[in-house]
Amino acid sequence: MQVYRSLSKELLKLNGSYVSLGNFDGVHLGHRMLIQKCVSEAVSNKRPAVVYTFSPHPEQMLFPDSFNGYITSPRVKEQLLKECGVEVLINHPFTEEFSQRSPEEFVKDYLVYYLNPRKIFVGYNFSFGKGGRGNPHVLEELGERYGFKVHREPPVRYDNIPISSSRIRKLLEKGDIISAKSMLGYWPIIEGKVVAGDKIGRKIGFPTANLLVEADTILPMKGVYATYTKINGHEYKSVTNIGCKPTFDGKILKIETHILDFSECIYDNILQLAFIQRIRDEKKFSSIEELKQQLSLDVTKAKTILLHGN
Repeated sequence: MQVYRSLSKELLKLNGSYVSLGNFDGVHLGHRMLIQKCVSEAVSNKRPAVVYTFSPHPEQMLFPDSFNGYITSPRVKEQLLKECGVEVLINHPFTEEFSQRSPEEFVKDYLVYYLNPRKIFVGYNFSFGKGGRGNPHVLEELGERYGFKVHREPPVRYDNIPISSSRIRKLLEKGDIISAKSMLGYWPIIEGKVVAGDKIGRKIGFPTANLLVEADTILPMKGVYATYTKINGHEYKSVTNIGCKPTFDGKILKIETHILDFSECIYDNILQLAFIQRIRDEKKFSSIEELKQQLSLDVTKAKTILLHGN
């Protein structure tokens, strides 16, 4: 998959492409349904399948106080889109100046000028242009004017409610991994770099990899989770804690994962954690010995969960 992080004349070669237009944070099942229809038609017509999205997320730029984070890192998002069969990803820089463009200016000066699309695929509630005045109906009218068709994808539902990125974010904040997975189509993933920690885990027999995650990534609720850790293409069973380590009077939120049957030095490596199930709340223990006993129980429970794939 070819990735463009800015617009350039090189995009003119994509003339006549099929375009999925949206933010696609999380690349959930609703997004996938839309994107896969776009890819299928592009392949049938031997034209490029393009995802046109925005970075940063418009909500982060326009409503920073209410935006609570990304479901996936840019790298994971790209990985998921590639798995959908997308050939080209355009990350359009979303700036204050760009946000003032009218719906027609966006279509004429960007979509039509650079891509001259045959067909554009959008979700049922997609909005674009200054003040969000553009919607699928407006896009259809502009398509008649500028010579492209529009596919409006109906909502994909879970528990009879439309799947949405905002709904998934709320589930992650509540630690409801199972429901989030049902809407994402994959176990929730966070990614980060392994950095040096305080080495307390090593001292008590449960060494952990400390993960530095981008500040704008949404994290699951504090607690202990059964997880899979992927590093250098290999996957390992693991137990992950998100919290402040109250037993040691910690004040800073940390993400620490104890990788089972693993002893390699992995500082500065990029890890991906797939969250499978929440095991328990974070808790302050009265002694180190009590903590060690609980960690042993956590490992046993995680092994059971991961063995049965729950």
